[in-house]
Amino acid sequence: MIINNMPNVIQLDLPEPSAKIIEALKTYSKHKITATWLAKKQELDNFHGNNTNAVLHHFDSPEFLNKLIQTEFQHLFPKHKVSGLLGIMKNIKKVPGCLPPHCDRIRAVGLGYFLEVGGDNVKTVFYDRKETIVGVTPRILYSEINPVEQHVFKQGSWYGYNVDCYHSVEGIESTRLMVAVRLIRPELDADEDFEYNLEDFQRDYPHLCIDNND
Repeated sequence: MIINNMPNVIQLDLPEPSAKIIEALKTYSKHKITATWLAKKQELDNFHGNNTNAVLHHFDSPEFLNKLIQTEFQHLFPKHKVSGLLGIMKNIKKVPGCLPPHCDRIRAVGLGYFLEVGGDNVKTVFYDRKETIVGVTPRILYSEINPVEQHVFKQGSWYGYNVDCYHSVEGIESTRLMVAVRLIRPELDADEDFEYNLEDFQRDYPHLCIDNND
């Protein structure tokens, strides 16, 4: 589906995660590289004709993080249930790497805080197509989409961003580490919510959107 050129990112006015969350994430990020991580990287490089340096990447929602996120952030989102998500991207080569274009498989909007950004010039690029397949992370060739927006996320800041449209992360030099709050409308039984996007979030929580406070 072709999408219009609406802003895909806003900065958020949310409290910094506690030292307990930050330390737990840094410890988790030091896990040994697994064969699964390496296989996912090779699969992406093969898909893109070995013209990319896909980074190692791992996203998880461990129970310890869910409990900490619920304790610290649930009161800020009375219209939703919340849980936690962590994301790790590691470049294992000497040239800048990327997480190629994809759509997220469990959510339409991300609320992310970046502990480490992975380099001095890492950009998140958004494209002109979206695709939702429950439980699947759709991927696409760069040649089949057009960039419409790009952003540099700052370390130590919260952002809200659409993740049901194709997006990539470009220029990763080291490790990129983030923690996210996942929002689930309470009437839903599943953990997936593809119908709730950034525009909906801005309408429900305008006081948390820095761009709305002018």
